[in-house]
Amino acid sequence: MKTSFVIRRTMVSFLIVFFSLEAFAQTGFEEWKKQRQQQMQDFKEEREKQLEQLSKQFDDYIKEQDKAFAGYLAERWKQFQVFKGVEPPDEPKPDIFPSYEEPERPIPPKPLPTIKVPPLITPKFVPDPILPRVMKSEPQEFAVTIAEINFYGVLLPFEYDLNLASRLSGEINEEAISKQFELLSATNYNTLLDQFYDYREQMNLNDWGYYMFVRKAADQIAGNDSNSARFLTWFLLIRSGYLTKVAFYENEIFVLLPVINQVYSRNYFTFNNLNYYMMEGDQNNLFTYENDFPEAHRLFDLNVNSVLAIGDQSSAYQFRFTFEGNETPINVNFNSHAIDFYKDYPQSDIKVYFDAMVSNELKTSLVENFAPLIQGKSELEAVSILLRFVQTAFDYKTDQDQFGFEKFFFADELFHYPYSDCEDRSVLFAYLVRSLIGLDVVGLQFPGHIATAVGFTEAVNGDYLIFEGKKFVMADPTYINAPVGLTMPDYVEIEAEIVPLGNKFGNAKYERELWEEVLAGGGNRGDNQSDLIVGKDGNILITGYFDEYFRFGAINQTADGNAAMFSMLLNSDREPVWFNRSTGNGKAVAYSANFDEQGNALVTGTFSGAITLGKQSIQTGGEVDIFLAKFDRSGHPVWISKAGFDTIHQDNFLNFVAKFSADGHHLGNDLYFDSKDFNQFGIKTGSGGDIFITGAFNRNTGMNLKEAGFASGGEFSVIEMLKEENDKLVQQKYEKTIAGLFAAVHLIRTSDVSIPGKDVQILFDKYNPSFKKEFPNIYNTIGSIVFLKNKDGIVTIKTSNSKGLNIDMMRVDNEAKIKIVMLSSGDARLEVLSGVRVGKAIFWYNLNYVVMYRQNGNMLFDYDTDNAQQVRNLKNDILY
Repeated sequence: MKTSFVIRRTMVSFLIVFFSLEAFAQTGFEEWKKQRQQQMQDFKEEREKQLEQLSKQFDDYIKEQDKAFAGYLAERWKQFQVFKGVEPPDEPKPDIFPSYEEPERPIPPKPLPTIKVPPLITPKFVPDPILPRVMKSEPQEFAVTIAEINFYGVLLPFEYDLNLASRLSGEINEEAISKQFELLSATNYNTLLDQFYDYREQMNLNDWGYYMFVRKAADQIAGNDSNSARFLTWFLLIRSGYLTKVAFYENEIFVLLPVINQVYSRNYFTFNNLNYYMMEGDQNNLFTYENDFPEAHRLFDLNVNSVLAIGDQSSAYQFRFTFEGNETPINVNFNSHAIDFYKDYPQSDIKVYFDAMVSNELKTSLVENFAPLIQGKSELEAVSILLRFVQTAFDYKTDQDQFGFEKFFFADELFHYPYSDCEDRSVLFAYLVRSLIGLDVVGLQFPGHIATAVGFTEAVNGDYLIFEGKKFVMADPTYINAPVGLTMPDYVEIEAEIVPLGNKFGNAKYERELWEEVLAGGGNRGDNQSDLIVGKDGNILITGYFDEYFRFGAINQTADGNAAMFSMLLNSDREPVWFNRSTGNGKAVAYSANFDEQGNALVTGTFSGAITLGKQSIQTGGEVDIFLAKFDRSGHPVWISKAGFDTIHQDNFLNFVAKFSADGHHLGNDLYFDSKDFNQFGIKTGSGGDIFITGAFNRNTGMNLKEAGFASGGEFSVIEMLKEENDKLVQQKYEKTIAGLFAAVHLIRTSDVSIPGKDVQILFDKYNPSFKKEFPNIYNTIGSIVFLKNKDGIVTIKTSNSKGLNIDMMRVDNEAKIKIVMLSSGDARLEVLSGVRVGKAIFWYNLNYVVMYRQNGNMLFDYDTDNAQQVRNLKNDILY
């Protein structure tokens, strides 16, 4: 199914234009080749020696660790009592909710009764930050077999080590489990996990989705042997870093998941202040162990923070609702595979449903239907339209009448099932308001009823409450035809619990506007992940760099000729509380920030040369290094320290962890092989106060740079070089249609170029004359573009007239910035730091990144704050 907006052929054509360049002199090309050959020769021996050394250390460590854990598993396990699962709230609900009729006199607004906030369900046990996994080496070739699973309607193949199919046999006890752990530990399991991580990324699966994927794969590998399948599920989960336990009772294996959310109707036992839930089985007693696998730290989180992309099976449903006398048809598409996925979802706390994202199909459908209806409306008018739709478009029936038990709906499910009740409608209404309008919403949990209240930014009358200093006005999605501000009569005097929601859309809109103001003042982003943090007091910590000037409010700074890092704390009104920057003849690029427990600011980034912060200075040796700086609550520098990576060759794909004490002493570094599942880069604090900086040499801005400059002028075309690189990649089994794009990406990443758009037009005229006829708007726009790459590894898209560009479904600002990241798999990731949006008409989303896959020609586009994703194949979907 083709999507109706965002990712289309013209967009990818623009990316092809972006990387299809010719403008180097003959002398520049030859010099570049010599430099690259010399670099490869210089680094090859040292890099291979370093990696071999690291691999041996890991193999020895894992071998000893596995041996020790297998011995521990063989010891006598303890018996634990299992508690019966907590049932979901099931207070009686009305069979029919009242309809509102316009009174002769309007009801005056009133404050709602005292509202209480329920305690958040969070684990009392707080583990240390998640670090990369230590992985053993595996041979390139070993005996494998191919299997396929049906993951909620999508057939997904994978290959695995034949020895992973080993079965548990005989009596299930400590000794049998220890032996099975040893046997599976000797297999090549990382090759299988890498495939799982790829599928997880492509489908945007959360922790529960990954668990179900592993469970289905383990069932396929183990056949009909449930004990072997459950044991393999546990084994693969702990090897994925999850803090999971295996247990047994009466010759049956059970997997126990520590979940940070409330889980209903599943038996559990509590250990170390964590609830471990049985997702299969209902035993009252279990035998299990106490000490966890050393490399397992992750807890399971049921929140659906990203858009699910499980296949593209779309189902359609038509609704009609009337607002202000106008009947409006609404044609909604939703993902049927997502509905199947949610059928297996454990029942959890209502907040999980309120905060969940929707499927790609539903997201697109809701925008296309409602964006035109609310365009140009006031906040009250827009919210009223959405409220009326949810109130009147669905038939009401309680869960007890429809299912025989209490069941909360995710928003997608309202469009699948014939009936819904109050909490389901509140979930959908909250999503619509937050995603389409960007306003804060809270849930209101009355006895036997759930409603919502909206945090308007304009004056709106009606029943209201004050929460965290902000006014929220009642909006009840189940009170049929009731306007905003009116509480259902039976609940006017009833106390409710507030359900605070995480408004990712509203926060993202605010952060986007703030960054646009910073960028307009000369600031730049060093990354697009964790450079803006909101503290507990509502203040905002933002960090980045500037290479010419920086102006924000009363702040007016000039760079010293090199990039300077900056850190700035703003209050909720976007007014600077404090500002600080680096000085010196070196350059520094900040890209991540965080607060410690005392509210001090922590900032990290890369630097080279000598930089000064306050009265302290640091300096690099031969390579780029990592800095970590601490500022007190007034913004004064407390200390700045370096990690010492300037003595390490960075031409590799290693992850790293730099550890510092709370007073700034560098405690050491650890290196890890690249793991596809690890993406938690930035600043983390441990339970003991230590500070961890996690990153990767191929991912961190400013590191692993291999730039080569070219002489200006001349008539030589780099097509020959691109052809040479393209042919080499095809021989390396890159998919033919995408090999040329990869060749261009490799070139621009390793060169310092400035390409006039007019030359690109000449390139198309000569080698692809049909492009001008097929895409005239893009062709004409190209003439006003200049492509640049700065010395920090960031590609800048610059226009000759300093104005932004509109290219079909994409908008590109002048000075838009993109970072190219090459992955250890050979794939490429284009990370958008600023200035590129995708969309249609009145709704535009920030493009986060694009991943290019070398083996099949797929391109994955990730956009918006909910990480909506779409995959297009260069051969089948674009170059058709």
